[in-house]
Amino acid sequence: MPHASSEETGLVGITRQLAEFVYQTTWDDIQPIRNVLECGLLDYIGLASYAVDHVTSSQAFIEAVNNLSATGPGSALGLSRRYQAQYSALLNGTLVHSMDWDDTNSVASLHPGASAISAALAQAELEMSAASGRKVAGREFLTAVAVGYEVTCRLGRSISDVLHRMGFHPTCVAGVFGAAATAGKLAGFDASQIEHLFGVVGSMASGSLQCLENGGWNKRFHPGIAAHNALLGVQFVKAGMMGATKAIDGKRGLLYSYARLPEPDLHIVEALGSFWETSNTAIKPYPSCRLTHGPIEAAYALRKQFPDRDAALADTTATIEVTVGRKAFMGVGATAPNKIRPTNIVEGQFSLYFQFAVAWLYGRNTWDMYALLKDEAVLALCRRITVLVDDDLRDGSLVTVARLGDKKVKVEFPLGEPENPIGLPEVEKKFLPMAEKVYDVQGARDILDLFYGLENQPDLSVFTQALRK
Repeated sequence: MPHASSEETGLVGITRQLAEFVYQTTWDDIQPIRNVLECGLLDYIGLASYAVDHVTSSQAFIEAVNNLSATGPGSALGLSRRYQAQYSALLNGTLVHSMDWDDTNSVASLHPGASAISAALAQAELEMSAASGRKVAGREFLTAVAVGYEVTCRLGRSISDVLHRMGFHPTCVAGVFGAAATAGKLAGFDASQIEHLFGVVGSMASGSLQCLENGGWNKRFHPGIAAHNALLGVQFVKAGMMGATKAIDGKRGLLYSYARLPEPDLHIVEALGSFWETSNTAIKPYPSCRLTHGPIEAAYALRKQFPDRDAALADTTATIEVTVGRKAFMGVGATAPNKIRPTNIVEGQFSLYFQFAVAWLYGRNTWDMYALLKDEAVLALCRRITVLVDDDLRDGSLVTVARLGDKKVKVEFPLGEPENPIGLPEVEKKFLPMAEKVYDVQGARDILDLFYGLENQPDLSVFTQALRK
């Protein structure tokens, strides 16, 4: 049975509270998470622009959007063409997630920046192209990104685990509400309009993970879909469309229809405005599913225990045991053939066996590792890895124990987790090699200079122009 709505319980609904939060949040309010946002934005720019020429799927996505979109105000990172805003949102959101290297929230188990930043760039450029000729300032842009992150993360915290079990991608399902929050704020919507906007995009929440069965490219464009749909929603509401109220907590809203929650989860709005769930967001050091990061670092640590790694595995009956939590096992460590012997990049990104083997043999897990999918040494080692489950680990824990013979290592918080974060200087080191391949060395440095001055930039178009090639 559908749960009782907030109207029936007499409570101010979750949807309305989130809408009020989006409307009321100011630049001063977001200071506790500025570093998270800045890290996410710089990382986003490097990843989205680099993906244009370095990810196989990108050309198909670019060609499709080129065929769909007329010329408009929207910039696509690393490209010279201008697009209609909804299509630049779609393309940027797709490109940035194509390597699965974009920021993740450890509690919500999703990627908040890919959809929120894509919606922000597109809506800001749309606003600046209007007849009014208004300028969007850097602070306004970052504040809008902040509310998008927070709405996405709070919804994901509540329903991501259920969505994953049901085959949905939380990055897309929750992300469309976050992207709408961002776009609606930049559009100047009040709380009532934002609630209507949530009602409109609630009919466009989507994202099937069936693609993980064969390595399909669907997952890559999920954040783009979320950002695209948010841009559409803003235009419908601007034109006067009445959206569904209580799109999140109503009888047929998100929480019941997608997650089958028997009652609205009021934890979604607990300490809203004073605690930022966004603070649990971090930069990914490796281009693979976050659940493989503990095993990757366990492999790095274990290989240091064996100066002669060939001798360590000379006994052909010797195996490496890797112990993880239940969630990690189900996501990346099961014994399905495409985990033990992945045949494409997506399967490799979700294979503990492949990621551990690459880390053990080569000591680095970067985008070029996927050229090793047919490497005989890697595949042979994959077959000698046994993955065990420790059900005593808390749900979602990334604790990993790896053992070979009498040597054992334990990783509690892999690099990139909130407890072991990557700071802005390290993000810059991740950004520059990618950006320099797209914009050249001077162009990448120019973007970096504009990025560091974004807080005081009165006209965002100066920044977005630099992001085009």
